[in-house]
Amino acid sequence: MKIKNLLFHLLIFSTTLAFGIALARIYFTVNIGFIEQGTGSFGMCGGEGLGGFTDFKSYDGEDVAFFHARYETSEKARKCFESITKDLEIIESEPLYDREGKTIVGQRVVVLDPHPGEVSIFSVDGDQIYEVASTSLRHAKIFERRARKY
Repeated sequence: MKIKNLLFHLLIFSTTLAFGIALARIYFTVNIGFIEQGTGSFGMCGGEGLGGFTDFKSYDGEDVAFFHARYETSEKARKCFESITKDLEIIESEPLYDREGKTIVGQRVVVLDPHPGEVSIFSVDGDQIYEVASTSLRHAKIFERRARKY
């Protein structure tokens, strides 16, 4: 009788554990969250644009990196943006609008990254360039939407 009772409790425990793990996996797949892994500084286009980067890992294991660089002028930012993206395979391209959605302030492109299995979203907004690189296009777009807030 004791062994039957013990087996029953082990079955309930195992079923509850498996159900909890499955629900957590579904929750974090639908509600993507990011954990900061590290930060640093860097220069783009020969050091004309100075900025920083932050590496993240999503709750479901995808890597995401966010880069931001500021230039002396919007013209220098535009030239750097064009030099970075000219040889990359562009899969999406669109104008970048301001918060009100009325004025074009720059350009946004989604590219297949030269690193196998990665994608990047580049945008030039005035005198700044942003890049979101990830192992997942879905995660990159979610992160970009949250980082830019428009």
